[in-house]
Amino acid sequence: LRRAKDDPRIDSVLIVPTHFDSPYWGKVQELRDAILDFRKSGKRISAFLESGGDREYYLATAADRIYLLPSSGIDLKGVATYEVFLKGTLDKLGAQADFEKIGDYKTAPNQLTQTTFTPAHREMSGWLTRDMFEQLVRGIAEGRRKNVEDIRALVDDGPFLADQALRAGLVDTLAYEDQLDDHGAV
Repeated sequence: LRRAKDDPRIDSVLIVPTHFDSPYWGKVQELRDAILDFRKSGKRISAFLESGGDREYYLATAADRIYLLPSSGIDLKGVATYEVFLKGTLDKLGAQADFEKIGDYKTAPNQLTQTTFTPAHREMSGWLTRDMFEQLVRGIAEGRRKNVEDIRALVDDGPFLADQALRAGLVDTLAYEDQLDDHGAV
């Protein structure tokens, strides 16, 4: 995107967000920031979703226009975290994790030293999940030019079939990939 931004031969870019292997949002946020930076160049950027979960859709909302495959949908349903605690398994194996505890909110070893959340771990996990959800909602609201409350309501109503996503204003056009030229996406 950096090179395309300064290349006078390029007047638009098409992104195709696909399934992210990483469970972390950081990479998606970096990509989204790069797309938003590209938009400052005045060049058009479009997104084509063959399907989209929260991460893919969040990334697509940085584009000027979003195209969705008519036979697909938007799997927008919010943010959740999952924690795995292995102390019980280690106990059955006769093994014990040995960590030096630094503080209540230093929870990385908890998956090996606890069988469930400590109060501080639960509190911290809740903070992080709420913060990520708020970033998701704000990003979608800004990208789709809607208010935050409307986006929260849409997330509560998700997921969406393609025609529902179009009616809700989550996407601009339903199109197959070979129709993108006809719509001026590239």
